[in-house]
Amino acid sequence: SRACGAGGKQERLCLSNGPGTPNRWSDYGACENEIPGGCIAGSIATESCGNCGMRTKTCTSSNTWALGACYGEPANSCIPGTVQTSPAGCAAPSTYRKRTCASSCTWGWFTATCEP
Repeated sequence: SRACGAGGKQERLCLSNGPGTPNRWSDYGACENEIPGGCIAGSIATESCGNCGMRTKTCTSSNTWALGACYGEPANSCIPGTVQTSPAGCAAPSTYRKRTCASSCTWGWFTATCEP
């Protein structure tokens, strides 16, 4: 047997070729019992994290990911699509100015008008 994939194992058999003929190895079978969500030891990948950040992940000898720190997030970042309200500058009670977090994880400007 030999290791394969994400912590899996494949096997082969010693096959007889008959009397007086050297035996031979079969082909390896399919890779079985891999770790779900595992990885191939030594591989490196990047993925998004946080609010528009990135991180590097490295596959360990146990075929699991070791995650690096999240970097590159904008200052005062936000979750895209989040809406923030503020009563600042609104004379009527229960009215607010709104701003929305952009796909770049940064806040847009507050609206010029106040709304309920």
